[in-house]
Amino acid sequence: MNSPCSSCSLVYEFCILIDYLIQDIQHLESETVKTRYKLSLNLTPPYREYVRSEILSDLARRYYEYEAYGIYLELMHDNNDPMESDDYVKHLLQLAKGTSNSQY
Repeated sequence: MNSPCSSCSLVYEFCILIDYLIQDIQHLESETVKTRYKLSLNLTPPYREYVRSEILSDLARRYYEYEAYGIYLELMHDNNDPMESDDYVKHLLQLAKGTSNSQY
């Protein structure tokens, strides 16, 4: 049986792992949006508009239904989802409009 201290350490390690996984997801979402925008530049109407209207669709799902994700948000981000942060959403919108080419 784990002692309370080792259990806390294990929870913290899982939270660190989830944090790294979230960073990977954010990077992959950014690359997806950037690639869709670049693809749209090479398409002719109406296909260009189709891709641009769906540029933010079908990105990674969110994990609110999992208790572990809620614990992660509480412990690591004061209950604020990094996938929905103003900074991250702004970044994706800039990529979708082609006004940024930066990585997240």
